[in-house]
Amino acid sequence: MKKNIIMLLFVGIFCMQITGCAMAADELIHGTETVLQGSDGYREFTGEDVHSPLIVFPDKEIESISEEFYYEFRDEIFSPVCQIYLKKEYNMDEFSKEIERLAAEQLSYAGQTNQLYFDKDNFSSEAYVALADWSDRYEYAIIMEDASTILYVYLENMTRDDLHMDETYLPAYFQDNNQSESTEESMAAEHRSFYAFKIGSQYVDCMDLVNTESV
Repeated sequence: MKKNIIMLLFVGIFCMQITGCAMAADELIHGTETVLQGSDGYREFTGEDVHSPLIVFPDKEIESISEEFYYEFRDEIFSPVCQIYLKKEYNMDEFSKEIERLAAEQLSYAGQTNQLYFDKDNFSSEAYVALADWSDRYEYAIIMEDASTILYVYLENMTRDDLHMDETYLPAYFQDNNQSESTEESMAAEHRSFYAFKIGSQYVDCMDLVNTESV
């Protein structure tokens, strides 16, 4: 009887150890997860883990009629996974000002000046694009003229199955994480990153040139 009890205890402890190791391994591979959402989510958002200055995203203090926000970040062992979704409905004056801001954004370096790429072909509506499948990152703002609404999106190493937003808001050239296809047929290299400049034969990220005070 005692031997059976000892054996059961041994098996129980062994199973607990296996479970603990499996959980630890899963956390190591998939990382910890941070989720922020709700009406005040964007105001609380810091962007410190995001691999972009998020130039398309608006100032946190800008007035809006309504706002939807979702932020998810997973610090996975191989590469971070992130998605940001911000949908803001504006009054006509603020809506016009936001479009003017997006159209006027510029970044200069080494005699080159970048602007956000105005894309009329690859989205459900007209969009301003900062990152177009640049190192598995996407960043853009979709203009919904009829609703005075702008949808701001940032995706990094994302797959369709994990998206919080509707797939209709993805660009036509979106590829799941680590797919071999490229956006080159849809967009020339100079338009694929607002933050990159051609130095010699290579494009170099210069994100540190962007003022990030608003996000």
